[in-house]
Parts: sequence; structure tokens; C-alpha cells
Amino acid sequence: MYYRDPDNNRVELQIDNFATPEELQGYFQSRAFADNPVGVTYDPEQLCREYEAGMPMAELLRIPPLPAGKTPWDMLSSARH
Repeated sequence: MYYRDPDNNRVELQIDNFATPEELQGYFQSRAFADNPVGVTYDPEQLCREYEAGMPMAELLRIPPLPAGKTPWDMLSSARH
């Protein structure tokens, strides 16, 4: 997650959401990561609403596929606007 603080410094927040280091390492070696090393855009407020509504953790942590016709780089550039 990226944002700008009150002094206009860019801040990056990251957390690895894998149950074990082996699961994380497996993801980094997977086709899904090779196809999309950038990640996807999401609405943090929507994610909070879904959590508070009781959505299962496995669904909240699921990495969604890229939208049809988009590349990882499209998602990165759209997050900057």
C-alpha cells in the first residue's frame, strides 16, 4: 500500500500474508507471481468493511486475478492516478 504522508513523503506498507515461510517461498516461485509480480489495486476501506461483515479470512487474503486485458503494469500505473 502506498500513500503520501502530510509532508508529502511517499510511504510504502507491506505485509506478507502467508501461513509459513515455505508457503511464501512457494508463491514467489509460482506461475501466479511470475505472471504478476506487482500485485493488484484494491480499496482498503472496502476490505475493512468485508472484514467487519465477517467475510472468511481465506477470502479476504485471496489474491484476485488481474482484470481481463490488463497487465500488472496497468494496475501499477492506475494506482498512481
